[in-house]
Amino acid sequence: MKFSEIYESVIFLWGDEIDISDLTITEELSDLSNRDKHQVYSAFSKNLSAKWNEVELVIGPDNPYLDLMVWTMYQAFWNESKNLFLQGQSKLLTKNIDQKAIEGRYFKNLQNNGWEQELASYVNDVV
Repeated sequence: MKFSEIYESVIFLWGDEIDISDLTITEELSDLSNRDKHQVYSAFSKNLSAKWNEVELVIGPDNPYLDLMVWTMYQAFWNESKNLFLQGQSKLLTKNIDQKAIEGRYFKNLQNNGWEQELASYVNDVV
């Protein structure tokens, strides 16, 4: 299945924009091997999560390609929401997220265990 077909089948369900004004970000210091410390940001938006749940219900589990795209888009939107919010913005424009970035995440997700069949039939057509 082609990336562009999967993408187009799902992106419109997210709508043009998502209100992320309710996003909360917590910052904490994380320990890596007890000597390296780095900051970790945790973020949550009830609006973004509600939209994700709504899109998941529409897509359902019957088409694994589309189901995985819903999760992949949520990952990309969540990541971008943190960046936008830290810049003082309150809206995520879904189609502004680079398709190549989404494809990279999607391809990475397809490489997880259990996705071998879908990976074998996957075609990246957004070179």
